[in-house]
Amino acid sequence: MGYIEEAKAFDELLEFNDLSTPAVALWYALLNRFNRSGWQKDITVSISTLQAKTKLSPAGVKRARNQLKQAGVIDFTPRKGNLSTIYHFVSLVATREPQTEPHAEPQADPQPEPQADLQADPHGERNNKTRLDKTRLDNGKENIKKKSTRSKQFVKPTREEVRAYCIERGNDIDPDKFYDYYESNGWMVGKSKMKDWKAAVRTWERNSKQWNLFSAPAKKSNAVDLTKKMLEKYGGVKDADDY
Repeated sequence: MGYIEEAKAFDELLEFNDLSTPAVALWYALLNRFNRSGWQKDITVSISTLQAKTKLSPAGVKRARNQLKQAGVIDFTPRKGNLSTIYHFVSLVATREPQTEPHAEPQADPQPEPQADLQADPHGERNNKTRLDKTRLDNGKENIKKKSTRSKQFVKPTREEVRAYCIERGNDIDPDKFYDYYESNGWMVGKSKMKDWKAAVRTWERNSKQWNLFSAPAKKSNAVDLTKKMLEKYGGVKDADDY
């Protein structure tokens, strides 16, 4: 493993995963700490240290690391009191390499085997029905899991997340005006509770183009661009410390 290899693997992952700009900045801050530790599996890093490296608030650091954990690119164990959180290294290079293995299995395990079982077993038809019932049951469980995921309770964003998303979108929305507006009305859309704040930002985008509302200068950027800038900045430096 190495700094450059892990950063390149993360850059490829960003092409298929919608990670926020604060989450990307936090990942690089943690990668640098693991690099400086000699790639130890577990390290302790305080919230204040991560704040200094990412310029995020304590709540912003916690939200960003939760997003990274859900994406499977880091893991961590909080500790009580004033003890620093333990972060566990997750190598993206190592998790990417085994992906070629599943393609080799179907060639070594031909499909005629179930037919042989049916011929040898006088109750083959009954066994086949059992397999079908099990498949339907598994599919039903999967559908229930998807529905429960879709029905997750709305969690309001932080001001930093709204700013990061507006920058990522390169729009003309004033993120502070957007945040203050919905914070004041309890994050309601009309008479209904908001379900997706990012969709609300995109609605403000469309309205601003039609009526020139909510405008504020915004600099276009996105998480993938930030990743490439990080690579250019730290690519040749093993122990880069500042972001």
